Amino acid sequence: MIVSVLAVALCVSRPAWAALGNFDPGENSDSAKARTDTTLSEILTMVESGTPIEKPTGTGAVDPCTWYPGSLVNYLINSKEPSRRVDADGISSTLYARMCPGAEITWYWIRAADPKQLVTAATVQARSRLPTPRGVFSPDVTHGGRAIVHVPVWFAVDVTQWAPISAVAAVPGLSATVTAKPDRLELDPGDGSPAVSCAGPGQVLAPGTDVSSHAPACSYRYLDASTVASNGHAWRAQLHLHWQITWTATNGDGGTLDPIITTTAYDIPVGEIQALENAGTVTG
Repeated sequence: MIVSVLAVALCVSRPAWAALGNFDPGENSDSAKARTDTTLSEILTMVESGTPIEKPTGTGAVDPCTWYPGSLVNYLINSKEPSRRVDADGISSTLYARMCPGAEITWYWIRAADPKQLVTAATVQARSRLPTPRGVFSPDVTHGGRAIVHVPVWFAVDVTQWAPISAVAAVPGLSATVTAKPDRLELDPGDGSPAVSCAGPGQVLAPGTDVSSHAPACSYRYLDASTVASNGHAWRAQLHLHWQITWTATNGDGGTLDPIITTTAYDIPVGEIQALENAGTVTG
């Protein structure tokens, strides 16, 4: 089918150029007329489906013409004409060929949809999929345990949360993918001190390890017991997971977006170990 239709192209000495949304200077009247036969969305639907579609006249007549990517037709007719271009406003266009029985091929530059709206839609999807951090603390302050002043509290997240998450938004002819990648983990201890952070999901204390013998990047030492906190019980800490956001589109565009932070709040009780010194001996 496509071979017989493309045979028409061998008789074409020079294509009649047409454009959607603006005329090329050398466009002839036949091309201008053909331009109004199909809307942009219908053209893109035609290219994707490969089957005839109805004209937008409301008559129900079936369009006998078929649409093909210009790069394919140019290849088959050994033409060096470009099949992609970037317009003055920065939006890229792709060449398509409209082939009708017994008629000359008509060429259309189809402007790509603006990827910005797709990026926005994909970002909303990606944001909705981002998990809030599931904190893993050593000592386990979330299940009845407590931290001790001057002894480091290790904080981490489940490694399954340290993975990229992507979302895609698409229209016929263009799609955009937004990807969120975990960047760093941060703990706001809630006692008025600056937040501390580390690159990575943090370390989980191995059984039998002395928590005071090592202080990884993802750790914090409380200097005051939580009895002086506003609630008299625990410091209201916040664990933040920072995400780097990037996007790419099928038209070759791409870039970075503002980072996203997901947060979970934790009450961290902090106690003191009282020590008495008698005759040079320290007892607790």
